[in-house]
Amino acid sequence: MLSEKSDDFFKKIIYSNSPWIENPNKIIEPELYKREAFYKVKKEMAATHGNAVLIKGPRRVGKTEMQRQLIKDLVLSGVSPKHILYLSFDDLQIISERPDDRARMVQKILDVWAEILGANTFDNIEFPVYCFFDEVQEVKDWAHLVKNRIERNPKAKIILSGSAAHSIFEKALKILLGRVIDVRLQPFTFREYLEMKNYITKDILKNLRETQLVFEKNLDVPKLFQNLKNATKDCNELQIRTYITEFLNQGGFPQLWKMDQYTELERAQFMDDNYVKKVTLEDLMLLHTIKKPELYERLLRHLFARPGQEYNQQKLAPELGTTAVTLAEAMRLLEQTDLFIFVEKFSLKAEPLKRRNIKVYPVDLMLTTAMTKTLPNLETITSKGVIAESLVAQTINRLKGLSTLAFMQSNDIKFKGEIDFYLRSDLHDCPIEVKYQNEIRGNDIATLRRVVQDKNLTGGVLITIDKWCETQNIYSIPLWAIMLLA
Repeated sequence: MLSEKSDDFFKKIIYSNSPWIENPNKIIEPELYKREAFYKVKKEMAATHGNAVLIKGPRRVGKTEMQRQLIKDLVLSGVSPKHILYLSFDDLQIISERPDDRARMVQKILDVWAEILGANTFDNIEFPVYCFFDEVQEVKDWAHLVKNRIERNPKAKIILSGSAAHSIFEKALKILLGRVIDVRLQPFTFREYLEMKNYITKDILKNLRETQLVFEKNLDVPKLFQNLKNATKDCNELQIRTYITEFLNQGGFPQLWKMDQYTELERAQFMDDNYVKKVTLEDLMLLHTIKKPELYERLLRHLFARPGQEYNQQKLAPELGTTAVTLAEAMRLLEQTDLFIFVEKFSLKAEPLKRRNIKVYPVDLMLTTAMTKTLPNLETITSKGVIAESLVAQTINRLKGLSTLAFMQSNDIKFKGEIDFYLRSDLHDCPIEVKYQNEIRGNDIATLRRVVQDKNLTGGVLITIDKWCETQNIYSIPLWAIMLLA
């Protein structure tokens, strides 16, 4: 029983999660490289709005590591280690309690920490303190707990993280409406990977970020072409393309980089265990709406193994042994796991998108490796086009301000052919076609050219292996350069 546990019991939980409270010399040394999301969270922590900050995203992308970096940063700025609490909600002592008692247990831990600091309860602490709550989805009523603590003690800064489907967070965000700011963390982009490895200079990175900001404002293709070309003029193209191969082998999940002793097959199995089985059996099951987890596992495997494939849900449902209605709901939930990029079919009718037909890309190609047990390779004739298309999808999915990310088909435009990606931001449009091949023929870009002309656009983007050129408002940009955009 919770009421029978002593203060010493709760102190052990505090000191095991936050050893620096007992001994200031036990601050955990985090990784040195800080991602862009780190600076966003730090900025929100310094703000006076009094809101909690939620770091959300899929498993193994570095949410816990970012919290450690923030803790170290606070100590370096002069905050007493005793005033910083880190608590993982999946601590064995917490999850061993009945689900309905876990929030009360966390509250008791906070009050015991307050007593260590000289206050009667957590709500009575009269100086700034910082609470880092990890894996919050493990505690049923965490949102009510956080809301009450924020409202009753404005001196407390609360930083949360969790790995689960968005529906869990959506329910919580309704409770915390106006009281939480969410920061999304995804697998490393190629640009972040190069920065982390010190493969690229700070000046180039600065110019690339400026290029991204300019493009996000109005999707101006001529400016993108010129700015990106200027920003990368000092890059060694052959070396960068070598880094792409390294990135494909390493993936965007930091934990994999520390698994050099594992074979490729063992790393693939690790991904399978952590991103198929766990997502199916743990994250999605938390929604309490899944009656057939085996369907979700089959669907996950099917989607990961076939990046960029177009799906008609009416046709796919019988293949997976289910109904179109059930499949549509499954797709909706899987979209919330942050493991997929869903690119919908563009339409010129009143509704901008048709949900029946979609293309699906993994947020990282290591998820495909987990299913196929084969590393992606841009030199493979049969799959290089799909790999290149996936890498483009992963890059443009990180752009801010997009209202539409879609693909075009001949029955939705007045011309024959297809467009791989159609971006829209406010009233600005940008079509992108991926042709990762040595020779580009006129027919390869005919549809792209007609779309640009018909819609009176500033230009269309053609993704190539290595060509920079402009012909009749079609701007050819190498894959390696577009991967540096975000």
